[in-house]
Amino acid sequence: MTHFWLRSEYRDDEFRTPITPIGARKLLDNGINVTVEESDKRAFSTNEYRSIGCEIARQGAWKSSDRKTIILGLKELEGNIVLNHRHIMFAHVFKEQKGSNKTLACFKRGGGILYDLEYLTDAEGKRVAAFGHYAGFAGAAVALNIWLAKMNMDLNSNYKFPSTTNKTEIRSILSKDLTKYVSKNNEKPGVIIIGAHGRVGKGAKELFNSFAIQTKDWDLEETSSGGPFPEILEHDIFVNCVLASADSKPFITKDLIKSTRKLLVISDVSCDPGSEYNTIPLYDQPTSFSMPYHTLIAGNKPLYITAIDNLPAMLPKESSLNFERQLLNYLIDFKDDNYGVWGRAKKAFDAKLENILM
Repeated sequence: MTHFWLRSEYRDDEFRTPITPIGARKLLDNGINVTVEESDKRAFSTNEYRSIGCEIARQGAWKSSDRKTIILGLKELEGNIVLNHRHIMFAHVFKEQKGSNKTLACFKRGGGILYDLEYLTDAEGKRVAAFGHYAGFAGAAVALNIWLAKMNMDLNSNYKFPSTTNKTEIRSILSKDLTKYVSKNNEKPGVIIIGAHGRVGKGAKELFNSFAIQTKDWDLEETSSGGPFPEILEHDIFVNCVLASADSKPFITKDLIKSTRKLLVISDVSCDPGSEYNTIPLYDQPTSFSMPYHTLIAGNKPLYITAIDNLPAMLPKESSLNFERQLLNYLIDFKDDNYGVWGRAKKAFDAKLENILM
């Protein structure tokens, strides 16, 4: 019998879950065992899972669970541990990210298997489940808020944006700041979105459309020639929504931003610092909810970048429910894999593991 073990998340700023109590109930109804680790951060309480019949375990107990158990989480694990289970999560190991070889070696040493959520694809290679829309919405919201804070002379080292909220609250916060700015006969920002037609880009557009802010929408047609693109500098805000790959070229560079520019805020929703595939090679570490931006250029013509690598956690309940709706049928089908989703993910993992030395 299939047994999913929903582990707790290791990051302090991760509040999402791939399975809510609604989805857990459906798994149980399909004869699948579900164990849920206790967590005081998860957007849904432990008691909500307990009340529908899930087994409850202490945090971290997955390590001693039966090896046939499938460990389900969202973000990467911490520490140099032997990974001998089957794991479903975003491991961030396929694009040469920092520490990726160490994580892969842990899998190789333990004989475990990784089904990376980013590599669950259909027969045409399209992802079957993603948080992209909410990442785009949140990334656009943070960028607009930083821009407004600077223009309203409110940006300082204590700047924060809510780390766990909802779309309605975000719109309320931004509406107040935007109203303050335009009431002085100021114009709304000029925005360019690269990757505008994908999930992430559509999420970013939803945010800007909420305030009737016009966006220049670029996608494959506009970027197929390769970068960098001086046109980016002509806008106040640049939101990068492109999923980087081995074929990606930088959209903007350290030399380019030395040019005359209007650009004030970059939101790198893709957030691949340290990766050879990074299309925004201007920074080495992601930002965070506690420190939402880096200053790339200081002085009278500053340039800021925000690159939070778990943006949808800002909207934990909404994004978790949306993600679950995409993923759930594939979890129910895990044993039979009628869609081939799990087989393709394992093939990608096996290929990556071949060149890893223990």
